[in-house]
Amino acid sequence: MKNQKRNEIPNWTYYRVDILPPGFDDKIRVNLERMLIRSLASVIENNVGVASMKISDYSLKNKRVYC
Repeated sequence: MKNQKRNEIPNWTYYRVDILPPGFDDKIRVNLERMLIRSLASVIENNVGVASMKISDYSLKNKRVYC
């Protein structure tokens, strides 16, 4: 996978790729992704107003978090 330009994360060089089982369709994939982002927003600082435990110096840069 090539580097992606991310204005909200300058010099982004680290990423991870997980492969879902072949039987998972796009609807399942999107729901899983949104659930994981929402869960992460509840434990680290974010810019979308989700109450967080702020357990890390890192912050979530997603522009949308579906609640």
